Amino acid sequence: MIRYVYPMLLSMLLLAFSCGGNSVKKDPAPSHPAMTQLQKGVAWYQRGCFQQSLEAFTKAHELFTASDRLPGVAMSLNNIGNVYRYIGDTRSALLFFQEAYEIYSRLDNLEGVIQALSNQAAIHIQDDRLDEAAAVIQSAEIMTESSGKAIAHVLNNKGILLTRQHRYDEAETVLTQALEATALDNTHGYATVYSSLGNLLFEKTDYDKALEFYEKALFFDRQSEFHPGLADNLNAVGRVYLQQEKYDQAIAYFQRSIKIYALFGNSEQVSRLMNILEETATRSNTDLTLTRYFVDKWLKGEMLEQPCQ
Repeated sequence: MIRYVYPMLLSMLLLAFSCGGNSVKKDPAPSHPAMTQLQKGVAWYQRGCFQQSLEAFTKAHELFTASDRLPGVAMSLNNIGNVYRYIGDTRSALLFFQEAYEIYSRLDNLEGVIQALSNQAAIHIQDDRLDEAAAVIQSAEIMTESSGKAIAHVLNNKGILLTRQHRYDEAETVLTQALEATALDNTHGYATVYSSLGNLLFEKTDYDKALEFYEKALFFDRQSEFHPGLADNLNAVGRVYLQQEKYDQAIAYFQRSIKIYALFGNSEQVSRLMNILEETATRSNTDLTLTRYFVDKWLKGEMLEQPCQ
């Protein structure tokens, strides 16, 4: 379960994702043609169509660069970095986040600087460089203090880091603060923090409470139609039931998850989850024939409705 590195897609088009989700709220040019490409990139990202999203964000970057609009340049760099982060190319993602940080620093854009630092911390956590993540989060927290308000994505990342460090009580306190700092209309933000809380409680083997948080994350992912989040949270619920030896329930959630992965061509997750499904099926005498049929068919791109067209 890697939901902790998922982006935060806010209602604004000016996003720069991180595992806690963050977006710079200063529009560099509302009528600029690049904004159309940013809008397309957000829509593709939301659907889980990362190649199309990368193309749109790259076009936005080119347009902002051509007209020397630095806030837009930095914003597009952040967005490109998040696409690379999600598809697993953390080395490339970090390069884009670092460049965005440099530009925001030169612009004295505090919000952007905090955002870029938070994104870098997410990469370090994903790559298990926890000391580096802690240092970056500390820098972000110092800057956050000068803004005079709690920033949800920084708190979420810190909570994830504390979870990875097995400092569970501190993690729960910080993630609760992240939840309180999330804007009321930010459905994806709630999904992200609830998922982080679910991961924390799963680590603590408090499976009933973890299940409660994952179900809340699923609710908000459905609200925002964030398909990758739906797949991962369904997977997470299945893992909880598997730990509780409730094999029928586990398989039901795994099947829902693997079908979404297959629809969006996520062969790596399909392969990983199919192994778990097959092992679990032997404990419940479940027939996976139809699941295999659809998964194999969709992975080949054989579907009547192409989700990324």
